[in-house]
Amino acid sequence: SAEIFTLHYSADNHFPIIHSYSALEIEWLGGTGPEAAVTVPDVTLVEHANGRVMLLFGGDAMMGRRYSQADGDQPALIRKNHRAEDTRALLQHIKPYLEVADFASVNLESQVMESEPEQKAPKSYVFFTPPEAVGALKDSGIDYVTLGNNHTYDYLATGLESTLNSLDAYGLPYSGAGMTEDEALRPFRVKIRGNRMSFMGFLGWAGNFTPNQVAQGDAKGGAAFGTADNIRTAVSHESTQGRLPVVQYHGSREYTEEPTLVTESRLKQAI
Repeated sequence: SAEIFTLHYSADNHFPIIHSYSALEIEWLGGTGPEAAVTVPDVTLVEHANGRVMLLFGGDAMMGRRYSQADGDQPALIRKNHRAEDTRALLQHIKPYLEVADFASVNLESQVMESEPEQKAPKSYVFFTPPEAVGALKDSGIDYVTLGNNHTYDYLATGLESTLNSLDAYGLPYSGAGMTEDEALRPFRVKIRGNRMSFMGFLGWAGNFTPNQVAQGDAKGGAAFGTADNIRTAVSHESTQGRLPVVQYHGSREYTEEPTLVTESRLKQAI
């Protein structure tokens, strides 16, 4: 029997969706035997309308650590001489979900480099991802990545420059980081189904180490610092220019169910 059951829902003049069920979920729905009848939950498709778009947002994405280094008896998921095919293979099952959207985004929480350099930020965890992963993201249906996160400066300016060059080489748009503060705060502007939209990414904290992880002036690159002033200025500017701002904010506290008051206040201010 199959381990995954995938249903494609579509109708004329409606946005399509895909939903998959594991064998365990099918069992929960009453499918316990070869002749069992299963009734899946109803779904509602969204009708096309003038100016209406389907946006898809994924979370943190990276292909470092265990992807390229074998974990115990398990083989490496990204082999050194097969990085292009292996990175695409990792995303093949998610690709149908991404492609149905008009515009899909993830948070690229890693620097992109051919190999790991010796010099790195003074922090406990640093990530790097091979450049072929950028091509795999784009091929899978990702249209844009935000770099406004706490790993976009893990290997300092060298790593950030390599990341931006790789994204440019593969033609994958981004915002949320730059080699200067002005570049980091610059949004990615795009028209989707006639809508003029601005995508911007922010990091909620600078880090208590030196050099920290946010862009500062013309002399230091990094992530766009998501202060109340920066968010208010960016959102207000794009709004007054007739664009719809889309804010992605990387912050708060890990492994908790509620945002911090700082995060909550900044996002409410953006609204």
